[in-house]
Amino acid sequence: MKLVATCSRDKIIKIWQLQDSNALKLLSSIKIHTSYINSICFCIVNQQLILYSGDSEGNILISDPLAGNLIKYIKKAHSDNVCCLNRASGNRILSSSWDGHGKLWKFDEVEQEFMVSTLPCWDLMEYGPDFYLAACGDGTVKMIGLDGVCRVFSGHKCCVRKLVILGSNRDLFFSVGNDGLICCWNVQSGLVFAIQGHTSYIYSIFESCNYLVTVSEDCMAKLWKFENSNLHLAGFVSLCEDSIWDGIFFSDATILAGSSGKLWIIPSTSRFGTYCDGDQQLSESKLMFCLPKIFNAAPKGYTDNTSCLLKERSNACKVLFVQIYF
Repeated sequence: MKLVATCSRDKIIKIWQLQDSNALKLLSSIKIHTSYINSICFCIVNQQLILYSGDSEGNILISDPLAGNLIKYIKKAHSDNVCCLNRASGNRILSSSWDGHGKLWKFDEVEQEFMVSTLPCWDLMEYGPDFYLAACGDGTVKMIGLDGVCRVFSGHKCCVRKLVILGSNRDLFFSVGNDGLICCWNVQSGLVFAIQGHTSYIYSIFESCNYLVTVSEDCMAKLWKFENSNLHLAGFVSLCEDSIWDGIFFSDATILAGSSGKLWIIPSTSRFGTYCDGDQQLSESKLMFCLPKIFNAAPKGYTDNTSCLLKERSNACKVLFVQIYF
């Protein structure tokens, strides 16, 4: 069963089943947090699927995503907002926070703690055995080893928000930030190139079937092809007045999370275009996304199983992060 978890500033985690028709069926709503939920991550512990979630008060909660019950409450896991939770090897979890610290967890115990920055550490991911990459609020990316920070990558003009390692080449990784830049790095030699990818904050970057996707405050998701040591724009989708906070790719489609509380499901085999509520416009170029269809929260009455837009009931709700487990 394919599961999707979403979290939001409405303090609710929702667990969805991703169906063969690219539809989402709501399985449960988990109400265990008392503040904004800003990060989530699936993990396997003792052959059980569990879900970590971090909130704006620095707490990390561990729950059963299917039963919807709380397993463990880690109060003040950080002293400020938990903005990142990522899987690490050995069924472990990495967390990072606005307090500038990163932590490596084995279930609810801290195995290792990193002092990353005096400013927020927005993202923390495993690079290799005992090495980690951190996206920092001071505009740098830092590589961290057992003895602390061992390399600093400078190239952004301000806060770095998200990192991704290019799967086909472990020597390269990409970073995005509030300056709208997409930076490509070689772990040995440093900055390879930087391009102006968006006109506003880039909140996330992720790999999608040998492409990279960036999502932004400018209401656009862009598809990039990395070839000949450069990024080439392969397509885009514009959601008009809906900033895009995050996204994730699965086998035949991409989910985008919008600031209005909407989830956009877009087939990977389709063509990019532009979507506005009540108005549709296609780009003249042959691009990669098709126009989504509006679909309200109750999953029934599907007339088109190629794409959909799922709208939450609360307009104040902001879906921040999406994770998927197969």
